[in-house]
Amino acid sequence: MDSEDLLFLMYTSGTTAKPKGIVHTTAGYLVGAATTHYYIFDLKADSDVYFCTADIGWITGHSYIVYGPLANQATSVIFEGTPDYPTRTVWWDICERYGVTILYTAPTAIRSHMKWGPEYAEKHDLSKIRLLGSVGEPINPEAWTWYRDHIGGGKAPVIDTWWQTETGSIPDHAAARRHDAQAGLGQQALPVSTPPSTTSRATRLGPAEAAISSCASPGRQCCAASTTTPTASSPNTGHCSPGNLRRRRRCPDRRGRRLLAARPGR
Repeated sequence: MDSEDLLFLMYTSGTTAKPKGIVHTTAGYLVGAATTHYYIFDLKADSDVYFCTADIGWITGHSYIVYGPLANQATSVIFEGTPDYPTRTVWWDICERYGVTILYTAPTAIRSHMKWGPEYAEKHDLSKIRLLGSVGEPINPEAWTWYRDHIGGGKAPVIDTWWQTETGSIPDHAAARRHDAQAGLGQQALPVSTPPSTTSRATRLGPAEAAISSCASPGRQCCAASTTTPTASSPNTGHCSPGNLRRRRRCPDRRGRRLLAARPGR
């Protein structure tokens, strides 16, 4: 099998466009899914029990239920159903029964549990959960805080990931390893490299150069690369300031979507 052979074809249209088929090839997609699953979720394959609640037919299910976890030999829980059937405790039953340590779900589901109340989760021992993930949309601060406090015991880091069917895996994220993280505050990003075809416009970004920075409102973040070293007098906060506009090729849009900014002039 060739590295560029078709692995799967997934159709997507967003909310307005005509459906379009997204082709993911064997080698590149698998490298992306396996690598991001391993590093972003800080996977310990010999001890972790990983639970992604996504629909397996969605790109999240493909990448972070099937291909990524299997490539990393992770112990995974696969669940088909809704979070309130047969009862509103079904997820927490699963987490307690199988000793789930990493939970990856969506802000919509978190808000549903918020509406139902924390008592359903409080009936279960969720103390083994050490890492929480969010996917699907930028998580709002209220859901972030509820998720950490009631599901993560007030101590589990929350990773707010952003990506698309087109990317196949997570291109940037808040690498939430710190236990003192707060909703809306940025954290260190993974090192980023660019394809050879774009090396004239961008260069490899090391951890010291790429940083997840918070935008003007909580819960909205961008991955920004600065050409200067932040100092106390001129910190690189990642906000949409004129100084950062000069230092960066691209500024986060006003809707809060996270964008990868390349260093100019390369």
